[in-house]
Amino acid sequence: MSILSSLRPNFALYDVREFFRLPPYPGTKTTLKRLLNLYTVRFQKMRAHQKLRGYPIMLTIEAANVCNLACPACFTGAGDVSRTKAHFPMPLYQRIMDELGDYLFQVELHNWGEPLLNKNIPDLIQIATDKGIGTTISTNFSFPFSEERAEALVRSGLTTLGVSLDGATQETYEQYRVKGDFDRVLQNVRTISVVKRRLGSATPRLIWEFHVFEHNIHEIDKARAMAEELRMDIDVSKGWVVGNEWDPDGPYKFFQAPSVDGCEFLWQRAVISIDGGVAPCCGTFFREDDFATVENQSFKQAWNSRKFQLARNMFSGRVDTDEAKALVCHACPETITRQEYLDHMAAGGRRIDFRGRFTSNDGFNFFFSRKPGPNGTMQARDSIPLETVGAASTSQRDD
Repeated sequence: MSILSSLRPNFALYDVREFFRLPPYPGTKTTLKRLLNLYTVRFQKMRAHQKLRGYPIMLTIEAANVCNLACPACFTGAGDVSRTKAHFPMPLYQRIMDELGDYLFQVELHNWGEPLLNKNIPDLIQIATDKGIGTTISTNFSFPFSEERAEALVRSGLTTLGVSLDGATQETYEQYRVKGDFDRVLQNVRTISVVKRRLGSATPRLIWEFHVFEHNIHEIDKARAMAEELRMDIDVSKGWVVGNEWDPDGPYKFFQAPSVDGCEFLWQRAVISIDGGVAPCCGTFFREDDFATVENQSFKQAWNSRKFQLARNMFSGRVDTDEAKALVCHACPETITRQEYLDHMAAGGRRIDFRGRFTSNDGFNFFFSRKPGPNGTMQARDSIPLETVGAASTSQRDD
């Protein structure tokens, strides 16, 4: 039994080693201020505190909310619009980094758009690098990208560059990356590699991000071989689909599942959109689901808005007031999983015996089905009702 278990009676048993383990974010300079903040927010998450003293350890910034592709399981690719199409404003970014920079372990400069369409991306990265923060970008890389731009990106100190390549041939790749040019992506990767060698830089680490679907599963081995030739690491994970999960008993798994320990985003990760809207997580897209804004207040004020505090309170026990039901978190699989886990523990169950009934695909469908309705309300269209998802099973669905 962990010594930390006594801090949270009837809740999860925490491994003291996990509590003190550093986050898996490379490229960050560990400082006393970052460590104190890390353990503060972890403790507050354990206790499901509503008002936070600490700052998030990871920040997602939407560098650009536009994209050149039309991927079908993406709000932007599907043609949804929520905010003015733009690049993240540099003055706002600088202000946010001035407040959060000493506490962050990573800045992620992508969400629902293509970040490298923002020509200021090296400057955004450089600001984080100068503060000792690791940075990551996920790109489709299917657009003209000169050696000059590649040099600016490498010199900025970018830690990790993930490249979305869901296939090993144009024919297979373009079935999901609609309008994408497979050969151009590979050429852009080679350009980055050439510049890295010329500058003697070990970064950015290049990752071939391969989302597995029924139509591309036969090209995984070929993609692995190509990635090795290009000196890329490869990450293979199951791709989300609109509708029921494909091949639920197959060998490939989603990269994560809803957690019994509470949503990472409400305590440890923050998401800020183009217009300064602070979203509850990276799964939301529409501004109607934002919990606050940093446009005219500090991040700390936004981080402790009533909506954020109300959402955090749901992880101690879900409430069904009209105010709570209006929040995206109320019907989220993360919140439901947490409540079912608390019910399981209250009935005398053990953590080791609890099995959540949702996969990442259920969570994706929950978010992707949300659309703005009349008077700024949200409604679900063509969604999979969570009530239809099978009851808690005897084995974890996303191991």
